Amino acid sequence: MWETILISLITSIVVSIPTFIFGLKSGKNQADRVKLQLLYKSLYTNLRDIKEGLQRSNPKHINDLDYKLSEYSVKKSSYYVPTAENMELIGDSIYLEQDLFNKAKDIESKALQYSDDIDDELYEIMKIIENDPELMSMGLNIDEDVINGVHKIRSGNPDNCHDNYEINLALLFDPASWESTISKLDDEKDEIELYLIGKQGPFTVTGITLYRNGLNVKYSEFAAKMIQEISNKVTNYTALCNKRIEYIKILDECEKKLEKRAQEPISFWETVGGAISDVFH
Repeated sequence: MWETILISLITSIVVSIPTFIFGLKSGKNQADRVKLQLLYKSLYTNLRDIKEGLQRSNPKHINDLDYKLSEYSVKKSSYYVPTAENMELIGDSIYLEQDLFNKAKDIESKALQYSDDIDDELYEIMKIIENDPELMSMGLNIDEDVINGVHKIRSGNPDNCHDNYEINLALLFDPASWESTISKLDDEKDEIELYLIGKQGPFTVTGITLYRNGLNVKYSEFAAKMIQEISNKVTNYTALCNKRIEYIKILDECEKKLEKRAQEPISFWETVGGAISDVFH
């Protein structure tokens, strides 16, 4: 009889301890849930904005996004940093799933560097256009205004131009979209003023302004010739076109995982695994 009671007691203890620990673990995870959701959501919206910028051929720069002024600095001075990097600096990253966080931080850094690389190439592209006799012979002219050492380029004059189109010159790095977007303007009936804009830092812009009454070729011919000349003369052109596609894919994969984590920061099996681990600690 005593043996039966002892066995029952031991069985109850063996069952109760893991159940108690699991309950504690679940309660702690629930308390951490809101904080983790906010951290994952912040990363999610950040990468989503960067991805959408690349998809629209309007690469995001650090000053375009809602980045906070980091309070961390060994020199005790503040400075702007990207979202993932800031999380790492202030220690919030330790609460997140590390493999996913590291991938998010890596692609954030690469995508923002890509934006800077595009800016550098756009600066060179403006010089190429200026010095390309075939492109200039299509009806382009150089304005006297100079921005960062590069002349504004235009065709014709704005008289009787009713519609304005603004297209970022970064669209050149999505060649299919570049040609289809500009070629559609061949069918417009009204006179068109088309701005092709490339950023040069946060405050300055270089660009080409085209007026239909100034070009002596169709927009589609101009678009195709631009791609031909740029792809031949810009060393990193093909690599940057491919990077754009690659980064969009990686950003999309990270975004989906972060969205899932934002909805459910700690899975059931992670809770179970954590409880079992606590038993042995």
